[in-house]
This record gives sequence, structure tokens and C-alpha cells, in this order.
Amino acid sequence: MEADEQPTQGDRTPGNAVRTAAFIIYGTLFLLLATIPGSVVNWLQGLDDNPAQQAALRAAEAVQSVSDRTGVALPYLRLRAVFLEQVRGE
Repeated sequence: MEADEQPTQGDRTPGNAVRTAAFIIYGTLFLLLATIPGSVVNWLQGLDDNPAQQAALRAAEAVQSVSDRTGVALPYLRLRAVFLEQVRGE
């Protein structure tokens, strides 16, 4: 490619869009798991009992424990409490 040429959409490798989308989706899910682990635990508890669900539940409970000890979920919990107070007041 010469210096004055601009890269085009066709110059990208085909897997980049899928890789980027997967990174964004899984990154978002991980961020939610880290900041709001109780919701993941509750969701997993509501699923049918099977080995995969049990393994995921144990992992989510471990993340919830670490999140609670480190205070990562504290901003969410505070905002949730404020929201619930507003809803009850209406």
C-alpha cells in the first residue's frame, strides 16, 4: 500500500468484527458479573439443577463473595437502595 492510500473496509481481516463483538459481549457480561453478582446467583438458582448449572452457580457465588469483600458491588447496592426508596415513596 502506498503512503497516500487509505485503508478500506476490505483491508481488514474477516474475523475482526466477530472477535470485536465477542469481546464486547463477554466483557460486558463479566463486568455485570463483577459488579452485580447477586443477580447472576439468583438467575442461576432459578435454572434446572444440572452439573453445568451447579458449576456456574459455585463460580458465581465465589465472584459474589470476592465482590462483597472488596466492595466492587457497593455503588450498585447504594443506587439500588435509593431507587427502591423512590419507588416505595410513590
